[in-house]
Amino acid sequence: MENKDLISKWLNNELTARELEAFKQTADYQRYSDIVENAARFHRPHFNEEQGLLDLKERLASKKEVPVRKLNFSAYYKVAAVFIVFLATGLFIWLNQPEVISTGYAEMAVLELPDQSTARLNADSKIKYKPSKWDKKRILELEGEAYFQVEKGKKFTVETDQGEVTVLGTKFNVKDRENYFEVHCYEGAVKVNVANKEIILRKGNSIKVINGEVKNLNNFDRNAPGWTIQESDFNAVPLKQVIAELERQFDLDIETEQVDLNQLFTGSFSHTNKEVAIQAISIPLQLNYKFESEKKVILYVE
Repeated sequence: MENKDLISKWLNNELTARELEAFKQTADYQRYSDIVENAARFHRPHFNEEQGLLDLKERLASKKEVPVRKLNFSAYYKVAAVFIVFLATGLFIWLNQPEVISTGYAEMAVLELPDQSTARLNADSKIKYKPSKWDKKRILELEGEAYFQVEKGKKFTVETDQGEVTVLGTKFNVKDRENYFEVHCYEGAVKVNVANKEIILRKGNSIKVINGEVKNLNNFDRNAPGWTIQESDFNAVPLKQVIAELERQFDLDIETEQVDLNQLFTGSFSHTNKEVAIQAISIPLQLNYKFESEKKVILYVE
């Protein structure tokens, strides 16, 4: 840039007429005059500061407020409290859920209770008890027949629809069927509450209640009920109850024709053969029988 001083004066309009004419003859003039001419075409935009401030305020004022959701901690506490109540209730129900063990026809089962006591269920029987409360109360409900071997400890109670049996530690059998209740004591002593009476049974004693009537105490000489060794035995028991036991042990449907179901039967039958079992009942009572199918039997009188 040879004409630096001239260029500076030219840009500042400080050249004399003679200096300007001389500068116009140089290559620098031709080069920078085009730049100056193009730059002159650009104009700074007009800006009204007061109007800009007003516009900014209007935009801020018109801007929508962002909704703020306040947390209702009181409601959350209520929900948490309800949840805790439901949880506690569910846990309580689960812990107090009774244990139920049942058998069908021609079935038997052995139940070991939390205190090592055992209950052997005969066919078509059910036991219900609460394991969570067993340490405090040894109480169970029985429907049907079961043989109990009770470990010594707190009072042990068997509840049935017809009566209640209470012991401390012993072996006994309870039979609770329709209109028939029977208890045999095989060891120790048991207290029986039935038909508004309290009766103490000792080893070798038994009691039965038929249609709500308490019969005389009977003595026996066995170490365990016969059904635990596949044999049902009866002592002056209504035939209706004997036939019902046949049905339970062999899963049979037995119908009768002209047969006195209230007559008393004393005897026994084995669970190993159903026809032999039927004969063990029909022959002493002079009854006839016939199989209409594998599971249906007719008992009748000629």
